Amino acid sequence: MPEKHHVNFLLTFARQASGTPTPPPANLEQAVLAEAKKRAWMPINDQAALYKFAQQNNLGYPQTDEYEFTSNNEGYIGQVFNLGIVYVKKGDWGNVKWVKKPS
Repeated sequence: MPEKHHVNFLLTFARQASGTPTPPPANLEQAVLAEAKKRAWMPINDQAALYKFAQQNNLGYPQTDEYEFTSNNEGYIGQVFNLGIVYVKKGDWGNVKWVKKPS
């Protein structure tokens, strides 16, 4: 190099997601919202028989989504709430029942 000047470069390569980078949240409220959006939200159908039954019987709010299960070759729908597990035979929406959650 002229005049005995030497140049040394240190390069660092990193993968970057496609698209524009997301700017950091400007305040706490935006940070809370940004983090919440990264999570899977549990859908709550407030018109569903299990939800209505749980609310009428003060069983709290859902802790799981509805799920299907079989007992004695019969299909059922169940859902866990704060204070109990609500279930119903498929199609028998007027006959919802519940059991206490185990401790």
